[in-house]
Amino acid sequence: MIRSVLNYGWLNSVMPAKFQTKSQLHLAIIGLLSVLTVDGGAAWLGWKSRLWIEGSARRNLQNLALTISEQTKQALDGIDLVHKGIVSQIESKDVRTTDRFDVLAGTEAWHNILLDRMSGLQQLQSIQLIDNTGKLINSSGMWPMSDLNVSDRDYFQYFRVDPSRSYFISQPLENRIGGRIIVYLTRPVRDPDGRILGLVLAGLRIPYFEDFYRAVSLEPDSAITLLRDDGVALARHPKVSSPPPVRVAADSPLFTEVLPHSDHGTFRQLSSLDGADRFISVRKVKQYPAVVAVSAKADQILSRWNQAAATLFAVAALLNLLIVVAVLLGRKLIRNKVRAEYTSCHDPLTGLANRRSFHEEIDNALKSKKEFSIALVDLDNFKTVNDVLGHCVGDELLQRVGRIFDGILQPGDMVARLGGDEFAFISYSRMDQISSKILENLNEPIELADRRLSIGASIGVAVYPRDGTDTNGLIRRADMALYEAKSSGKNVTRYFHEAMEHAVFEKQTLETDLREAVSANQLELYLQPIVRLEDGSPTGYEALLRWHHPVRGIVSPMEFIPIAESSGLIVPIGEWIVREACRTAANWSAPLMISVNLSSVQFASEGLVETIKNALFEAGLPAHRLEVEITETVLLETDPSVLAALHNLRNLGVRIALDDFGTGYSSLSYLTSFPFDRIKIDRSFVKNILTNSNSATIVCATIALAESLGLECTTEGVETIDQARFLRKAGSTAAQGFLFGRPVPAVQISERIASGNVFRHHTGEAEREPKSKGLLRPVDADVE
Repeated sequence: MIRSVLNYGWLNSVMPAKFQTKSQLHLAIIGLLSVLTVDGGAAWLGWKSRLWIEGSARRNLQNLALTISEQTKQALDGIDLVHKGIVSQIESKDVRTTDRFDVLAGTEAWHNILLDRMSGLQQLQSIQLIDNTGKLINSSGMWPMSDLNVSDRDYFQYFRVDPSRSYFISQPLENRIGGRIIVYLTRPVRDPDGRILGLVLAGLRIPYFEDFYRAVSLEPDSAITLLRDDGVALARHPKVSSPPPVRVAADSPLFTEVLPHSDHGTFRQLSSLDGADRFISVRKVKQYPAVVAVSAKADQILSRWNQAAATLFAVAALLNLLIVVAVLLGRKLIRNKVRAEYTSCHDPLTGLANRRSFHEEIDNALKSKKEFSIALVDLDNFKTVNDVLGHCVGDELLQRVGRIFDGILQPGDMVARLGGDEFAFISYSRMDQISSKILENLNEPIELADRRLSIGASIGVAVYPRDGTDTNGLIRRADMALYEAKSSGKNVTRYFHEAMEHAVFEKQTLETDLREAVSANQLELYLQPIVRLEDGSPTGYEALLRWHHPVRGIVSPMEFIPIAESSGLIVPIGEWIVREACRTAANWSAPLMISVNLSSVQFASEGLVETIKNALFEAGLPAHRLEVEITETVLLETDPSVLAALHNLRNLGVRIALDDFGTGYSSLSYLTSFPFDRIKIDRSFVKNILTNSNSATIVCATIALAESLGLECTTEGVETIDQARFLRKAGSTAAQGFLFGRPVPAVQISERIASGNVFRHHTGEAEREPKSKGLLRPVDADVE
């Protein structure tokens, strides 16, 4: 018998003596080769890590240079747009002489125009106008104007030398009015014959760029510089101590290697600006005579490698030590091997025997020819614990259950964890006593993580030799019994009997027939009205599914929907009903909504959103006329693709409704996780609103909640006029139920709409029909 407690103490005495006397030479050779391998590997990794760190630093600098050059271009583009606008506005006046230019642009009105033009541009210090003699005739920074001539400035000389030039960036200059250091971006104003009348100067606010560069610096000692393409520094963080202009050396790789061949590059050199050894990445600013340089000190970058190399060689030294220790402890290898074989037979989480040991124990029991029983145990509500409280709490719960089960065992019996929340017992005594103890213990709340958890268990039992004479057969029949226990409401024990095997056969046959149902046109769309309570007129219809089996007749959705979901057939069936519902609604003369249920299985499959999108397109149905209903089961899925799919559907214009509201785990939290269009109050609350004050209070509160959140609210299961009156008085605007119409074939609804007889209002209390639900949830198929 394999018990659950792992005890390795007995292994200490089983080490073979011959292994302890093995040749030390073999171990020494292995150890020496290992040391050489570790040291050589450490040296190679050290070299590769330096290359990687340098390469990574270069890539980071290149990426930052690209980003900053693009941001700088955007800043210059904003100034250039103002620049060109002012030039264009002046040139449009057909000015032909300098005197006329001075008269036109030297007014207070133009001073205000300049102020207006530069508003909102934080990177712009000022805008100034000078004529072709160098006289300052207007400025955004002052009015009235001072008598000032700037013909000695580099930007004026630049255009005097060659009047055909169109753009210039000056070196940093001290402004003669305010004393600030400013870089001027200059464009000429020309007469209709192309002669220069004057210049428009846009003053670059250098602190704007210095602040931006400071904000995006990668490292404390990194530097970001905006250069003119001849190497003059325009703006830099950190600032250099030398007075402007500061220039990059002519022999810099910027001029010898990068700019002659490319618009970007990375190199290492002693910086011309601060003398530090730096990795420098440069990139031209597109469409402007400017370059962005981003750099980091080499010793700072390589300090990371120094740390990594020190760590690497320390690890290598430690590995060498471990190799020596491993050689000295080589005699323990067999002991460890025995231990590994032992642990391979046990579940690592609970310490119980695992699936392999369970099968081996059954094989051994079969050889003894003695009667025994096996029981498969599935924990009830375990998935809810995992989803709500997390896997850590779930693991603790499994460990606690493992200890409980281990304490139930009789001498000679075995318990194993097969995986997940499934356990198994083998008993040579009375299995009914063990199963009773299991249910009795699990019916008591388990205190865990400051919570009292209630789980329970479903148990399926098979007996040898009555129910099978081989391992697989016994397990398969115990699994059938377990399935029936779970289908019977859980927290019960079921013993295998032959009718179960027949039920499995029937299920497999039904699944086979269901695979042919879509292609054989055996599925039919039924519709049930959703009405406006104020006047009983329909606002739309909910699509439900019926299967006309050629032999069985109409098969209840309660039978085939679970099979469809477990087999995955719900996906193609769901695609069919979406297409059919859209096609049907598109042919109606009235713009009524149609509602379709979707299950969690459909959300787990790929292509759901595309399927609905194609169905809407093929049918020509506006997306806002389609509403999909989901339950809280869908939202319990932790896969982020579920919420993504819901948002994609809503972006298409499809309406989203939360069905069976109030029957799940935490409905209120779901109303904040997704912007639903509608909530549907479950019929379990509606049916007792006239006789049960609690139900009435819940329904009224839910209606009020929906109204306060701006959601539409539909009450399901309305069967009497008194119920309808109560709901209308409570503020409900829409309802669904037998009072307003049973599910009928879609073709009948289409005929009614076409004839103008859209809806027949029931005046009396509707007769009941067995409750089941259409496409996705068979328990409600014939109601809402």
